[in-house]
Order: sequence, then C-alpha cells, then structure tokens
Amino acid sequence: MKSEPFATIASVVFPEPSSAPSDQGSSGPSASIIDDVPVTLEAVLGRAELQVKDLLALRPGSQLGLTTALTSPIEVRLNQKVVAYAEIVAIDANFGLRIKSVVN
Repeated sequence: MKSEPFATIASVVFPEPSSAPSDQGSSGPSASIIDDVPVTLEAVLGRAELQVKDLLALRPGSQLGLTTALTSPIEVRLNQKVVAYAEIVAIDANFGLRIKSVVN
C-alpha cells in the first residue's frame, strides 16, 4: 500500500522589508500608535533618611534636609528610571522644570 502525503509542502517567500525612509525613524513602532499612551514623570528633589520616631514627630513647620544641594540638577524619572536632569523654574504660579540634559 502506497502512502499519500497529508499536505503539500511548499516554500514561502516573504517580501523584503522596505528600505524607504520613514518619518518615525528606523526603530520601533510608528509614533502614532503610542502618542496617546499616558505616562507619569517624576521630578525628584532629593532624599531624607530618618527613623520612624522622627517621622512620627513631624508637625506643620518641621523641616527636613534633603540630600540634593540647591544648585544640583533635579532627577526626572519615568517609571523610576532617570531619563533627564533639570532645574526648577517658576511658570506663572507653578513650579516647572527646565531640562538641562537627557539621558541616552
């Protein structure tokens, strides 16, 4: 008895990727896909380490020293990863940031 193949196997030829220049750059998805995804940036002024008893003793008017000097750049973080450094500025009646450098 001669066996018959269940399916015919054929080669598949995939088209070569387009080498045409793109407005979105050469890597990653089109920016229009992710343009409306919300993200949260944090500006980290500094840190303070204290004991729980000192934390519980905080009252209105208490002062805490931070690890960052007044003239030091502020860390700008996206998902807890530093993405830039900035300085604090006033924008109308609000705080703002002026980006000084971007982390690659």
